[in-house]
Amino acid sequence: MIAAELPGAGGGVASAASVAVMAAATAGAEHGGVLMIETAVERRRGPTMLASDAARRLERSLGDAGIRAAARGRLCWVSLPGDDPLPAVGAVVAAAGGSGAAVAHLPAAVWPAALCSSDLAVTGALLRADLPRQRSLAALAVHELRAAGVRARIATRAPGPVASRRVASGLDPGGETSVRAVRLARGLLGG
Repeated sequence: MIAAELPGAGGGVASAASVAVMAAATAGAEHGGVLMIETAVERRRGPTMLASDAARRLERSLGDAGIRAAARGRLCWVSLPGDDPLPAVGAVVAAAGGSGAAVAHLPAAVWPAALCSSDLAVTGALLRADLPRQRSLAALAVHELRAAGVRARIATRAPGPVASRRVASGLDPGGETSVRAVRLARGLLGG
């Protein structure tokens, strides 16, 4: 699954992480782990003290492949610097070997290339947008994604500050944010 935010919307990484955490909790992805890939970052996230066995296994397997990852709660988090993230994202997904679900937060400008990438095999896309202000652009993006055979969902509200910190640690965001994230995860995973 890929995720992005429309210009000025904000909260795209936290929205993607909340969906990833809830996917791990609700879709049985705990067996293989859920990979959260954050691109175009300046600083890497480190591991947390509390992490699931699946996240730790995925962290070790990526480490064996030479990829620096961090087990954070229910997620295995990979931070990738750089302006052209697709080759690196493809390498991370390949190194994970299909052992679980993957959510990659990408700049919206690389979405067309990501959709065509056989390395990524995109089946779902999450877009963070402020509605109604960005309704036209969001509708256009959803139309194009569905025409490409990709499940598309819009996150209309970003997680608040506390929920954002919780999902950055791989934990359930709590409250209404959890309810929205479960709904988005089910829509994107088809269950």
